[in-house]
Parts: sequence; C-alpha cells; structure tokens
Amino acid sequence: MRRLALLVLLCVFASAPSAWAQDVTTLRVSQAYVDLPEITVFFGARGTDGTFVSPIDSQQVSVSAGETDLTVDTVTAFSGSGRGVAYVFLADVSKSIQPQQYERLRQALGTWIGSLSGEDQAALLTFGSTVDVVQDFTSNVERLQTRVDSLRPRDQNTRLHAGLVQALELGRRRDPDLPERRVIVVLSDGKDDVTGGMTAEEVRERMRVDRTPIYAIGYARPPMTDGKEAALDKLGTFARTSGGQFIEAGAQSIPETFEDLRQRAEEVHIAELHCTACDADGTVRPLRVQLTSGANTMTDGLRVRMQSTGSSESDGDSSSKETDPNLTRNDSYMQAVAAFFAELPWWGYGIGALVLVALAVGIYFYVRREDEEPEPAPQPTPKMKTKSPEPKGIPLHFETVGQQESGSHEARIADRILVGRSRDCDVVVTDDQEASRQNSEIVREDGELYIRDLDSQNGTLVNGVPISGSYQLKDGDRILIGRTELRIEVPDELQPVR
Repeated sequence: MRRLALLVLLCVFASAPSAWAQDVTTLRVSQAYVDLPEITVFFGARGTDGTFVSPIDSQQVSVSAGETDLTVDTVTAFSGSGRGVAYVFLADVSKSIQPQQYERLRQALGTWIGSLSGEDQAALLTFGSTVDVVQDFTSNVERLQTRVDSLRPRDQNTRLHAGLVQALELGRRRDPDLPERRVIVVLSDGKDDVTGGMTAEEVRERMRVDRTPIYAIGYARPPMTDGKEAALDKLGTFARTSGGQFIEAGAQSIPETFEDLRQRAEEVHIAELHCTACDADGTVRPLRVQLTSGANTMTDGLRVRMQSTGSSESDGDSSSKETDPNLTRNDSYMQAVAAFFAELPWWGYGIGALVLVALAVGIYFYVRREDEEPEPAPQPTPKMKTKSPEPKGIPLHFETVGQQESGSHEARIADRILVGRSRDCDVVVTDDQEASRQNSEIVREDGELYIRDLDSQNGTLVNGVPISGSYQLKDGDRILIGRTELRIEVPDELQPVR
C-alpha cells in the first residue's frame, strides 16, 4: 500500500511542472536567418514576472511571410540545443569611461569570452575617433583574450553610430561556418559626438531589414543630467528596435551586468520553419510570428529578405542556367556576318573603301556649312517658380481625451514616429512624468499602422488593454501613454484591409 501511495505521489510531482507552468505574456522576435526553403527564427517568451518560459510547443506557434503561411517544423529552447552564437563585441575606446570602470569592462569582456563554447565565434570592434575591426570572427579564445587585454581608452571622440552600423553589417555575414544566431554586445553612454558622422536615423535604417539584436549596457559617468539621460534613452531604443535588450548599469557591477546580459541573450527559442512556396528573389517581406499561450495570443515580427545561399552557387554553374534566346540570335547573326566577309572578293573591299571616303567628305562639308550659319540671338531664360518641397509622409491626427485638457497633435509618418515626453519625439506628451521619454513607436508597414511599446516604465495601452509586440491600429483607437490618452484618426489609405 505504501508503495502504491509513493507511486501516486511521484506521478503527481512529475506532472506538476507542466501544470504550474505560467502562461506567456510577452513575445519578442529577436532575429531570423533566411536560407530558403529553410527559415530559422529566434524569439523570447516571458511570463508576467519577466522570467523565461519554456518549453514552447510547435502547435502554439504560427508564422507567415507576407501572405504565405509557413510550416513550423520544431520549436526548441536555445539553451542545451548545442548551437553556437556569433557574437560581435563593440568596445568603446573613448575617454568617456573612467579608467577604473574601463578595467572592469575589460575583465567582464574577458569573462564572457572565456565562457564561449566550442560552437561559438566572436569578432571584436572598437569605436572612438574611428571604427576598427580588431579581430574578425574566430573561435580562438586565446586570440580574443589577447585583443581584449590590449584595449585602452585613448580617443577624445565617440563614433557610436558608425560602430553600430559596422557591427550590424558583420551580423549579416553569411559565412558557411558562422552560427545562425547573431548577437551584438555593446557598453556605451549612448553619445555620438562626431560632427558630420552617421545619424541615429541611419542606424535605425540598417535595422529595418535582416536586423541583428543589440544587447546594450548603458553607463553614464555621474552626476546624471538631462543630456546623459537622453543619450541612454537613445541607446535603449536602438537595443529594443533591433530585437535585443538594454540594461542600465546602476546598482549592479559591470561584470554582474554583463553576466545578466549574457543569460538574456541565450534565453530564446528556436523555431525551424519550412517554406516551399517562397522564392529566393531578394524581395523584402514582413515575417509575422503568433504565439498562443492559455488565453493569451501575441504577435511580433520583423522584415526579412527572401534569399538563399545556394542560389549564388547555382548561378555560377553554367549547366544550370537556361539559354537566353536573344543571346542565341545574336550569336547566329554574328556568325552569318563573319561568313559573308570571309567569302567577299577583293574588289568588294575596294568598293567599300570608296563608299566610306565619300561618306566622310559629305559629313565634312555639312559640318562646315553649319558652322558658317549665324547663331540665333540668345533668348531670355524663362523664370521658373520653384515649389517648396512638400512634407514627407501621411499626416496622422491625435486628440487628447479623458480628464486632461483637450488638445490635438499632428505628425507625418513615412516609416516610423515616436511618442513620449522627450522633445525629440514626434508626438510629445508634456507634463506627464508617468510617460517614458520614448514610450512607444508607431510604424507603417505594408500600408497599415502598428504600435509597439518601447519597454516603457508603465507600458502602452490601446483601448484599455496593455499591448505586447505589434498591435495594429484602427481609426478611433485610444492610446494610453502614462496618464495621457490619445485618440488616433487613421487616414483611409492606412486603414486595415478587410
């Protein structure tokens, strides 16, 4: 009897984890690697307390590329999968970081590199007055440690934007031996103080297609000012927009913060997809991932280029190419001309030479007559009225509703606008300390509007419901930012397609 009771208890405890597993409340797609017909998607799934939720069943996930539904083969946790990561470490070599903190930075980087597995590879970039590739991708830990040990703060300027763009380009490399999972790691105060250098918008432009997630640590030398806070906010926006994460170095030491960031970078799921209907034609399509967990259904996505590494190899194989009929006709024509001249008698060449001489003489006298004719009197140049360039984008109207004083906002959207209390935002929520400096972004994708929360302090609500991932906006929707509620008027050309 005791054995039977023990067996029942063991069964109960064995089944408890699945019963107690919390539902997913946040879905975040960080990266996709396209090598058609296969597509690999990396996404994070977290519960209400922010912890990583695993396992995820493939039946919970559905994915589409544009209008095409993809087949979800498997979904597995990255940890324990035996896969590697291609890291791009971006190190600041400007003197904006104190020497003591820089020494801890080098130690933290060295610890991270020392923990690399045999499947991992890493590259090291530095940014200061210039951006330099100190070490290309390698799995040689000793070589990487030597490069990190040689880092010193030496420059007066900081080319953060150019460094991020260079790191994003490295993250797109398709070397056959590189792992599909890519991660950019950077510690910075968020400042870019080079006059005439790359702008923040240029960095965001590089993230719009085939992005690589940026895991950033924000560090600013005390005391904190509005300028330093704005720079850190910008760095956090870069990280979240790229599909990565941002941690501000505060109470934690830099080594502890790096360890926290390393764990977050590995807390993702791998979805293996298959698409036989997708063509590797280089077009850009929105990749949408939908996850159902309990009563929650979340959607997030990114934009990817439909490509295949095998397509370039087949292009180089002449046997796989189809014959162009125009080339065939041209070859036949050239062969016929060559045969004609080969059979032409000697007197035929003489007649041809006389025709060419007569033609040259005629052209000479015609040009001379044209030169002797008087030039027409110059006519006054008509004055043209230049139109001032029209503002780009489609206008969006927002009305303040609720208990606040009524007011209106207008912003033109081409690709993306920001909403928050920072003066740099397109829609500024003033006198609302519960709103973050950059609270939300509204993006225009495929002729429709979507809103995303930028990891704000109090979140973003649409029609009273907190959003997770991308939420499609309709005319009349109410957006709550902090304590400010805005009603959006969506133009007809951006209305959802029914």
